[in-house]
Amino acid sequence: ATTAALLGPVGTSGILGSTEPLPILDHLKLHLLASKSSVHKRKAKVTFTLSSAARVQIVIYRRVISHRCPRRAHSCVRYLLTSTKLTVNGHAGSNQFTIDLTRLSRGDYRLSATPVVPRGVAAALTRVVSFTVH
Repeated sequence: ATTAALLGPVGTSGILGSTEPLPILDHLKLHLLASKSSVHKRKAKVTFTLSSAARVQIVIYRRVISHRCPRRAHSCVRYLLTSTKLTVNGHAGSNQFTIDLTRLSRGDYRLSATPVVPRGVAAALTRVVSFTVH
């Protein structure tokens, strides 16, 4: 058997035994729900679209300037995992949910979203959106 035969057509899970197309997450957006001067500025609405129903793993990373860099660079940007992780159930089409950001301190962050197939395996590309907590 060739490699192409083992992997199956593009967009299918091939070796996992299913010919169901993998869910594709697209149009990931994050919108802060209040103005910078508002007291209730620590909530955000996350929207995305899915090609088929799937669970979506949401993870938030904090942007940090590091001095542990490759190739003798003096400083570089790294993203460190925060304690904010959750999994949401998504349906085919447009999805949205509200996320509470009160546990995050001021700074720059990155939210990543990855669709997960029923066996718990990451299904496809991870989409990323950056935001700032004031």
